[in-house]
Amino acid sequence: MTRRRWRILGAVVLVVLTVVAIGPRRGDGPPLDPDSTGPAGVRGILDVLEEVGADVEVTDGVPTAAHETALVILDQMTDMQRDGVRGWVDDGGTLVVADPLSALAPGLGGVTSIAFTEPTIEPACDDPAVADVDRVSVADGIVFTLPAGASGCFPRNDGHWMVTEQVGRGHIVSLGGPFTLTNDLLDAADNAVLLVNLLQPVDGGAVRVIRGDDPAARGEDGLLDVLPEQVQVALLQIPLLWLAVLWWRAPRHGRPVWEDPPIRVDASETTVSTGHLLQRAGRAGDAGAVLRQQALVELHSRLGIPEDVHGEELIVLVADRTRLPADDLRRALGGPLPRTDDELVDLARRTAALRRALHRVDANRPPTDDLVPNRSPDRE
Repeated sequence: MTRRRWRILGAVVLVVLTVVAIGPRRGDGPPLDPDSTGPAGVRGILDVLEEVGADVEVTDGVPTAAHETALVILDQMTDMQRDGVRGWVDDGGTLVVADPLSALAPGLGGVTSIAFTEPTIEPACDDPAVADVDRVSVADGIVFTLPAGASGCFPRNDGHWMVTEQVGRGHIVSLGGPFTLTNDLLDAADNAVLLVNLLQPVDGGAVRVIRGDDPAARGEDGLLDVLPEQVQVALLQIPLLWLAVLWWRAPRHGRPVWEDPPIRVDASETTVSTGHLLQRAGRAGDAGAVLRQQALVELHSRLGIPEDVHGEELIVLVADRTRLPADDLRRALGGPLPRTDDELVDLARRTAALRRALHRVDANRPPTDDLVPNRSPDRE
């Protein structure tokens, strides 16, 4: 085993011990997070690169001339940012893409698993990046179809897990999955050796880890952001329509409008009008009954006489209070109903006289003592 390989393995051991010591204080974080020290994080490989002398930066920006290598763990870049990275590669940079679904990676050819297992893979190529690498350990890996002019390493299932393409004066190295970079698999097989060979700058330059700043790719968009524009417009119109309905159904705006109050019609006037209608219809008896009933209701209310007082007893009480002749009251409140218009006119005259007398009566004046009906339970 070469001195370089021992040096890389020693750095890996040191990083693993550091992760174990400080991991609980940093927390696991999300999977494939460059700052996460958990099993699914990728902080370990960045620490290894720093241990071997590389200057590592994690940012959203496109690499500059000061960067020799760059790493894309998950392609969360915008199209404009991706074009900028491709231009940086064309100028001589080396880009390692660990996301097989990236637009910068070649076409997919299959998976690395064999009968539901993930055996380690041998390089089977002479690429300088696989120096001192005997095998790599992958998890849920993908193999690529080999584009024209590209070179492939780690063959499996009629494809290659690592494909290197020359772009201008630089290279894009595509890996068939990001899980080989995780802290959990970093010390498996020769994973750390391969990654250091790919990412360690030759001339002391910096390494940039590109996060990407596409909100949709990073999962920062809300539900409304992922809906089609027409659906967003329709959803925004719903509250506007609701406000319009509320404004339409609300009380009218502006100064109050004067409205004539409803006409109040006394019950007595209604009764008289009803009697006139019955008279016109030739129903003198019905009209007389209406006039008589209205007179009885009014005198009971005006004089405070109980409603169960009737007949001659009622006539005596009303005569005492109104000073009207008893015979006139008997004709107005009792007797047969009118059969002709003349009889109806006579009854209307007598009930009108009774109502006028009721309005002149002092309702507070008590009746004569001997005329007050006895309503005690001992009455025979």
